[in-house]
Amino acid sequence: MREERDEGFQGLSKVRAEPSKVRKMRGRLWVRAERGFSLIELIGVLAIMGILASMTVPPILRQIRQAQTANEEANLNEVARAIVEGIKATGTIPNPNITPFGAGGWADVAYKYTTLTSDTAGPGTLHYVSPKEVNYGPTARRIYLDNKLMEYLKAATGSPDGAEIPLITPAGGWPTIAPGNIAFPNQALLLYIVSSSRPDFELSCRVNQANLQVANNSYGEVPAPGLITSLRNWVKAVNQATGFIYAPDVLVENWNDLGHQYLHVKTVDLRPLFCRVDLVEYPYPQSATTQTASAGGGFTAGTTYNANVGAFSFAFVALNTDFNNPGPTGTTASSIALSGTRSQITRSGATTTTMTGQIPNPGGAGGASANFIITINDPPYWDISPPTAVNGQQMPNNSNSQAFYVLKGTSLSLYGTTAPNPVPPPNPILTVQINSDCAFEYFNGSWTQRN
Repeated sequence: MREERDEGFQGLSKVRAEPSKVRKMRGRLWVRAERGFSLIELIGVLAIMGILASMTVPPILRQIRQAQTANEEANLNEVARAIVEGIKATGTIPNPNITPFGAGGWADVAYKYTTLTSDTAGPGTLHYVSPKEVNYGPTARRIYLDNKLMEYLKAATGSPDGAEIPLITPAGGWPTIAPGNIAFPNQALLLYIVSSSRPDFELSCRVNQANLQVANNSYGEVPAPGLITSLRNWVKAVNQATGFIYAPDVLVENWNDLGHQYLHVKTVDLRPLFCRVDLVEYPYPQSATTQTASAGGGFTAGTTYNANVGAFSFAFVALNTDFNNPGPTGTTASSIALSGTRSQITRSGATTTTMTGQIPNPGGAGGASANFIITINDPPYWDISPPTAVNGQQMPNNSNSQAFYVLKGTSLSLYGTTAPNPVPPPNPILTVQINSDCAFEYFNGSWTQRN
């Protein structure tokens, strides 16, 4: 019997398809079938991603922090510039005892002169480092004044300790000696701006508020050095021994070594803002009155006589009056002419000073000496703006000179002997903008600048 096999079905009983070669119909095309990742493969990929993340995330975070630090340094420069511009425009030195946007506070002085935003519609970028943080309060910037400067400003303006009073330029300028014999603190005209560029790193020093600095306290300066000393001496530099930024006093911040890099202290030197003004007056004789002389003496009418009062030399012509006989005196109201170099006449306490001199033997040989009296002008007036309108500052009656400080850019108006208080006031003799130390002198009804 012959065995018959259907060769068409040979080998079909054990057919295994390789998964990678399986095809399926998509539309009218045969394509290779897809397959997913195995669990082991997914775990491997996730492990690799974790390793990469651990290597890349810290540098990214570090770069973000460095960018925040650099941004805050730039913002502090802008804040400092705005404060300086505000001081010059308003004549107001920011008072640390006032909240930032209170009248006379640092932000109130500065906000008109910067593109940083105010707190009008919420936390602003002028006041806060991170106004968009949920807990933005600790990121408030704050300012402090050198303790000696604060003491001087309070004395010059009559501000009580810790009071919220704007430190506005007095009408007579900043005095060279404030009440209490406090000299102008030329070496202490420093303002400090302090901030943190990390919202989670809170400063130890208090925000600006009432009683922040009072007399004999100086932010903790007395009895031991404290906040101002630390701000003055702190340098944002790496300590080579530790590899970290130097730590300030704990009154500023009490962070770990890695945190000091996020502390920012901007020192603003206010000395370039202050200019010294010296006013000097050379009183000019307005009239000379001859006194009755004894018989045989006196002045000769029409004769020119030279005289001196102290170091002040002048000449006058006697009027046509019979000075040889006892009786009336003569006044040479328009006959005085200066001779020689101008010199100071020291004023008395009177508004108009009369000074007595003597011409020996004016009538000739054997004649008696003749006396005369000269009358000098009233002290002249001056004014500054800002901060106030014309108010007629008069030079002192008991001195020929006066000195004070004004802020750079202040307009100084110099008047004659008439008080500039009518409305409208009289035109000044001289008006100048003060941009450096300078001196002016008044003589014979005119002001001139000496330097």
